[in-house]
Amino acid sequence: MRDTGERYAAADFIRTGAADAVKDAIDRQLQGPGAAAKLESIVGESPNCSFDADLNGPPDGVPVHPAVTTRAQVLPFGELTWENFERLCYRLAGKAQGVEYVARYGRSGQAQQGIDLYARLGNGKYEVWQAKRYGSIAARNVKAIVAAFWAGAWKDKSDRLVLAVQASLADTKVQNEVEKQADALKAEGITFVAYGGDELSEVLRAKPVLVDDFFGRGWVEAFLGPEAAKALSARLDGGEFRGCERSYAAFMTLTFICWMLGLPCRSPRMKEHGTHRRRCFTASRFLMFLFGTP
Repeated sequence: MRDTGERYAAADFIRTGAADAVKDAIDRQLQGPGAAAKLESIVGESPNCSFDADLNGPPDGVPVHPAVTTRAQVLPFGELTWENFERLCYRLAGKAQGVEYVARYGRSGQAQQGIDLYARLGNGKYEVWQAKRYGSIAARNVKAIVAAFWAGAWKDKSDRLVLAVQASLADTKVQNEVEKQADALKAEGITFVAYGGDELSEVLRAKPVLVDDFFGRGWVEAFLGPEAAKALSARLDGGEFRGCERSYAAFMTLTFICWMLGLPCRSPRMKEHGTHRRRCFTASRFLMFLFGTP
Protein backbone atom coordinates (compact mmCIF):
# COMPACT_ATOMS: atom_id res chain seq x y z
CA MET A 1 0.00 0.00 0.00
CA ARG A 2 1.35 3.41 -0.91
CA ASP A 3 1.25 6.20 1.62
CA THR A 4 -1.25 9.05 1.27
CA GLY A 5 1.28 11.46 -0.24
CA GLU A 6 2.20 9.04 -2.99
CA ARG A 7 -1.44 8.30 -3.80
CA TYR A 8 -2.28 12.02 -4.06
CA ALA A 9 0.85 12.64 -6.11
CA ALA A 10 -0.16 9.92 -8.59
CA ALA A 11 -3.69 11.31 -8.87
CA ASP A 12 -2.41 14.85 -9.26
CA PHE A 13 -0.03 13.77 -11.98
CA ILE A 14 -2.94 12.23 -13.85
CA ARG A 15 -5.08 15.34 -13.36
CA THR A 16 -2.57 18.01 -14.22
CA GLY A 17 -0.51 16.26 -16.88
CA ALA A 18 -1.71 16.02 -20.44
CA ALA A 19 -1.54 12.24 -20.17
CA ASP A 20 -4.67 10.63 -21.53
CA ALA A 21 -2.59 7.63 -22.48
CA VAL A 22 -1.48 7.22 -18.89
CA LYS A 23 -5.07 7.47 -17.74
CA ASP A 24 -6.13 4.84 -20.26
CA ALA A 25 -3.38 2.55 -19.01
CA ILE A 26 -4.53 2.98 -15.43
CA ASP A 27 -8.13 2.38 -16.48
CA ARG A 28 -7.03 -0.93 -17.99
CA GLN A 29 -5.20 -1.82 -14.78
CA LEU A 30 -8.38 -1.18 -12.82
CA GLN A 31 -10.40 -3.75 -14.71
CA GLY A 32 -11.11 -7.22 -13.40
CA PRO A 33 -10.44 -8.81 -9.97
CA GLY A 34 -8.86 -6.58 -7.36
CA ALA A 35 -9.76 -3.36 -9.16
CA ALA A 36 -11.35 -1.83 -6.06
CA ALA A 37 -8.23 -2.41 -3.98
CA LYS A 38 -6.05 -0.98 -6.74
CA LEU A 39 -8.19 2.15 -6.93
CA GLU A 40 -8.16 2.65 -3.18
CA SER A 41 -4.37 2.23 -3.13
CA ILE A 42 -4.02 5.07 -5.65
CA VAL A 43 -6.47 7.66 -4.38
CA GLY A 44 -6.93 6.66 -0.74
CA GLU A 45 -10.69 6.87 -1.04
CA SER A 46 -13.60 4.45 -1.04
CA PRO A 47 -13.75 2.83 -4.52
CA ASN A 48 -17.55 3.01 -4.79
CA CYS A 49 -17.18 5.51 -7.65
CA SER A 50 -15.60 5.67 -11.06
CA PHE A 51 -11.96 6.65 -11.29
CA ASP A 52 -12.19 10.24 -12.47
CA ALA A 53 -8.71 11.73 -12.46
CA ASP A 54 -9.98 15.26 -11.89
CA LEU A 55 -12.47 14.48 -9.14
CA ASN A 56 -10.10 12.16 -7.31
CA GLY A 57 -7.21 14.57 -7.39
CA PRO A 58 -6.19 16.61 -4.34
CA PRO A 59 -7.70 20.08 -3.79
CA ASP A 60 -5.97 22.74 -5.84
CA GLY A 61 -6.31 25.37 -3.12
CA VAL A 62 -7.97 26.33 0.13
CA PRO A 63 -10.08 29.39 1.06
CA VAL A 64 -8.33 32.49 2.28
CA HIS A 65 -7.91 32.46 6.05
CA PRO A 66 -10.63 34.47 7.83
CA ALA A 67 -9.60 37.90 9.02
CA VAL A 68 -8.15 37.88 12.51
CA THR A 69 -9.91 40.20 14.94
CA THR A 70 -7.62 41.15 17.80
CA ARG A 71 -9.26 42.02 21.08
CA ALA A 72 -8.63 45.43 22.56
CA GLN A 73 -5.69 45.24 24.94
CA VAL A 74 -6.15 48.47 26.89
CA LEU A 75 -9.36 49.98 28.21
CA PRO A 76 -10.15 53.66 27.44
CA PHE A 77 -9.43 55.13 30.86
CA GLY A 78 -9.00 58.56 29.32
CA GLU A 79 -12.73 58.64 28.52
CA LEU A 80 -13.72 58.18 32.16
CA THR A 81 -14.62 61.26 34.16
CA TRP A 82 -12.48 61.93 37.20
CA GLU A 83 -15.38 60.89 39.44
CA ASN A 84 -15.79 57.57 37.65
CA PHE A 85 -12.07 56.87 37.69
CA GLU A 86 -12.04 57.41 41.44
CA ARG A 87 -15.10 55.16 41.80
CA LEU A 88 -13.32 52.47 39.82
CA CYS A 89 -10.25 52.68 42.06
CA TYR A 90 -12.52 52.53 45.09
CA ARG A 91 -14.13 49.33 43.80
CA LEU A 92 -10.74 47.80 43.05
CA ALA A 93 -9.40 48.69 46.49
CA GLY A 94 -12.41 47.09 48.12
CA LYS A 95 -11.88 43.83 46.24
CA ALA A 96 -8.29 43.36 47.41
CA GLN A 97 -7.60 40.37 49.62
CA GLY A 98 -7.81 40.97 53.35
CA VAL A 99 -9.66 44.31 53.12
CA GLU A 100 -12.11 44.93 55.94
CA TYR A 101 -13.22 48.44 55.05
CA VAL A 102 -12.55 50.95 52.28
CA ALA A 103 -13.43 54.66 52.05
CA ARG A 104 -12.54 57.94 50.38
CA TYR A 105 -10.29 59.99 52.64
CA GLY A 106 -11.74 63.38 53.48
CA ARG A 107 -13.76 65.57 51.14
CA SER A 108 -13.03 68.15 48.49
CA GLY A 109 -10.97 71.01 49.86
CA GLN A 110 -9.53 69.13 52.82
CA ALA A 111 -5.85 68.27 53.18
CA GLN A 112 -5.58 64.59 52.30
CA GLN A 113 -2.00 63.90 53.38
CA GLY A 114 -1.04 62.36 50.07
CA ILE A 115 -3.87 59.81 49.72
CA ASP A 116 -7.31 59.62 48.11
CA LEU A 117 -8.60 56.25 49.39
CA TYR A 118 -7.74 54.03 52.29
CA ALA A 119 -8.48 50.37 52.91
CA ARG A 120 -8.21 48.88 56.37
CA LEU A 121 -6.60 45.43 56.36
CA GLY A 122 -7.10 42.52 58.71
CA ASN A 123 -3.58 42.91 60.11
CA GLY A 124 -4.36 46.39 61.44
CA LYS A 125 -2.41 48.14 58.67
CA TYR A 126 -3.74 50.10 55.70
CA GLU A 127 -3.48 50.05 51.94
CA VAL A 128 -3.73 53.61 50.64
CA TRP A 129 -4.40 54.78 47.10
CA GLN A 130 -3.56 57.87 45.11
CA ALA A 131 -5.87 58.09 42.07
CA LYS A 132 -4.73 60.56 39.43
CA ARG A 133 -6.52 61.33 36.18
CA TYR A 134 -3.41 62.27 34.26
CA GLY A 135 -3.35 62.31 30.47
CA SER A 136 0.41 61.86 30.76
CA ILE A 137 2.78 61.43 33.67
CA ALA A 138 6.42 62.37 34.20
CA ALA A 139 9.04 61.14 36.64
CA ARG A 140 8.71 64.34 38.67
CA ASN A 141 5.00 63.60 39.17
CA VAL A 142 5.78 60.19 40.66
CA LYS A 143 8.37 61.76 42.95
CA ALA A 144 5.95 64.47 44.13
CA ILE A 145 3.14 61.97 44.79
CA VAL A 146 5.34 59.76 46.92
CA ALA A 147 6.81 62.80 48.70
CA ALA A 148 3.29 63.87 49.72
CA PHE A 149 2.73 60.40 51.16
CA TRP A 150 6.04 60.57 53.07
CA ALA A 151 5.01 63.89 54.59
CA GLY A 152 1.59 62.67 55.77
CA ALA A 153 0.50 60.68 58.79
CA TRP A 154 -0.47 57.56 56.81
CA LYS A 155 3.09 56.44 56.20
CA ASP A 156 3.45 55.08 59.73
CA LYS A 157 0.32 52.93 59.57
CA SER A 158 0.36 51.72 55.97
CA ASP A 159 2.09 48.75 54.44
CA ARG A 160 1.09 49.39 50.81
CA LEU A 161 0.85 52.50 48.64
CA VAL A 162 -0.93 52.22 45.29
CA LEU A 163 -0.62 54.88 42.62
CA ALA A 164 -3.30 54.59 39.92
CA VAL A 165 -3.19 56.84 36.87
CA GLN A 166 -5.08 56.76 33.60
CA ALA A 167 -1.95 57.48 31.58
CA SER A 168 0.59 54.93 30.43
CA LEU A 169 3.68 54.38 32.57
CA ALA A 170 5.65 53.09 29.56
CA ASP A 171 8.49 55.60 29.81
CA THR A 172 12.00 54.78 30.99
CA LYS A 173 12.32 57.85 33.21
CA VAL A 174 8.94 57.21 34.83
CA GLN A 175 9.70 53.52 35.36
CA ASN A 176 13.12 54.30 36.85
CA GLU A 177 11.52 56.75 39.27
CA VAL A 178 8.87 54.20 40.25
CA GLU A 179 11.59 51.67 41.06
CA LYS A 180 13.60 54.26 42.97
CA GLN A 181 10.61 55.18 45.11
CA ALA A 182 9.69 51.52 45.57
CA ASP A 183 13.18 50.80 46.97
CA ALA A 184 12.96 53.73 49.39
CA LEU A 185 9.52 52.70 50.65
CA LYS A 186 10.51 49.06 50.91
CA ALA A 187 13.17 50.03 53.40
CA GLU A 188 10.32 51.30 55.58
CA GLY A 189 8.30 48.12 55.17
CA ILE A 190 5.91 49.63 52.60
CA THR A 191 5.15 48.13 49.19
CA PHE A 192 4.76 50.65 46.37
CA VAL A 193 2.71 49.64 43.33
CA ALA A 194 2.11 51.89 40.33
CA TYR A 195 -0.75 51.15 37.94
CA GLY A 196 -1.01 52.89 34.58
CA GLY A 197 -3.61 52.20 31.91
CA ASP A 198 -1.87 49.01 30.79
CA GLU A 199 -1.54 47.63 34.31
CA LEU A 200 -5.09 48.55 35.30
CA SER A 201 -6.36 46.83 32.16
CA GLU A 202 -4.61 43.61 33.18
CA VAL A 203 -6.09 43.83 36.68
CA LEU A 204 -9.57 44.34 35.22
CA ARG A 205 -9.21 41.44 32.82
CA ALA A 206 -10.24 39.17 35.70
CA LYS A 207 -13.11 41.48 36.74
CA PRO A 208 -15.68 41.56 33.90
CA VAL A 209 -18.40 43.05 36.10
CA LEU A 210 -16.29 46.15 36.75
CA VAL A 211 -15.54 46.47 33.04
CA ASP A 212 -19.29 46.21 32.40
CA ASP A 213 -20.14 48.82 35.01
CA PHE A 214 -17.56 51.44 34.04
CA PHE A 215 -17.03 50.90 30.30
CA GLY A 216 -20.22 49.22 29.09
CA ARG A 217 -21.16 45.97 27.37
CA GLY A 218 -19.49 46.91 24.11
CA TRP A 219 -16.12 47.13 25.82
CA VAL A 220 -16.70 43.85 27.63
CA GLU A 221 -17.03 42.19 24.23
CA ALA A 222 -14.12 44.09 22.67
CA PHE A 223 -11.81 43.54 25.64
CA LEU A 224 -12.88 40.16 27.03
CA GLY A 225 -14.69 38.53 24.12
CA PRO A 226 -18.31 37.72 23.18
CA GLU A 227 -18.53 34.88 25.69
CA ALA A 228 -17.88 37.28 28.58
CA ALA A 229 -20.49 39.70 27.24
CA LYS A 230 -23.05 36.92 26.87
CA ALA A 231 -22.43 35.80 30.46
CA LEU A 232 -23.46 39.29 31.62
CA SER A 233 -26.58 39.55 29.47
CA ALA A 234 -28.95 39.26 32.45
CA ARG A 235 -27.67 42.46 34.07
CA LEU A 236 -27.68 46.14 33.15
CA ASP A 237 -24.34 47.60 32.18
CA GLY A 238 -23.26 50.97 33.59
CA GLY A 239 -24.87 53.06 30.84
CA GLU A 240 -28.17 51.19 30.95
CA PHE A 241 -28.35 51.37 34.71
CA ARG A 242 -27.76 55.11 34.62
CA GLY A 243 -30.50 55.49 32.01
CA CYS A 244 -33.02 53.65 34.18
CA GLU A 245 -31.91 55.65 37.18
CA ARG A 246 -32.64 58.90 35.33
CA SER A 247 -36.01 57.60 34.18
CA TYR A 248 -36.92 56.60 37.71
CA ALA A 249 -35.91 60.03 39.02
CA ALA A 250 -38.08 61.69 36.38
CA PHE A 251 -40.98 59.40 37.27
CA MET A 252 -40.74 60.23 40.96
CA THR A 253 -40.49 63.95 40.24
CA LEU A 254 -43.56 63.89 38.01
CA THR A 255 -45.48 61.79 40.51
CA PHE A 256 -44.75 64.34 43.21
CA ILE A 257 -45.86 67.20 40.95
CA CYS A 258 -49.12 65.41 40.19
CA TRP A 259 -49.69 64.78 43.87
CA MET A 260 -49.11 68.46 44.66
CA LEU A 261 -51.48 69.57 41.89
CA GLY A 262 -54.11 66.97 42.70
CA LEU A 263 -53.90 65.44 39.23
CA PRO A 264 -54.76 61.78 38.61
CA CYS A 265 -51.81 59.54 37.93
CA ARG A 266 -51.78 56.42 35.84
CA SER A 267 -49.28 53.62 35.99
CA PRO A 268 -46.61 54.14 33.35
CA ARG A 269 -46.32 51.63 30.59
CA MET A 270 -43.06 49.78 30.37
CA LYS A 271 -41.05 49.28 27.24
CA GLU A 272 -38.29 47.01 26.24
CA HIS A 273 -34.88 48.52 26.97
CA GLY A 274 -32.15 47.72 24.48
CA THR A 275 -31.64 44.12 23.47
CA HIS A 276 -31.36 42.65 26.93
CA ARG A 277 -35.08 42.19 27.65
CA ARG A 278 -35.03 44.48 30.64
CA ARG A 279 -37.85 46.96 31.17
CA CYS A 280 -37.31 50.63 31.82
CA PHE A 281 -39.91 53.33 31.45
CA THR A 282 -39.20 56.78 30.01
CA ALA A 283 -40.33 60.16 31.22
CA SER A 284 -41.95 60.99 27.87
CA ARG A 285 -43.95 57.76 27.86
CA PHE A 286 -44.99 58.42 31.44
CA LEU A 287 -46.23 61.91 30.55
CA MET A 288 -48.30 60.51 27.71
CA PHE A 289 -50.20 58.12 29.95
CA LEU A 290 -50.21 60.43 32.96
CA PHE A 291 -52.44 62.92 31.17
CA GLY A 292 -54.36 60.40 29.07
CA THR A 293 -52.59 61.14 25.77
CA PRO A 294 -53.01 58.14 23.42
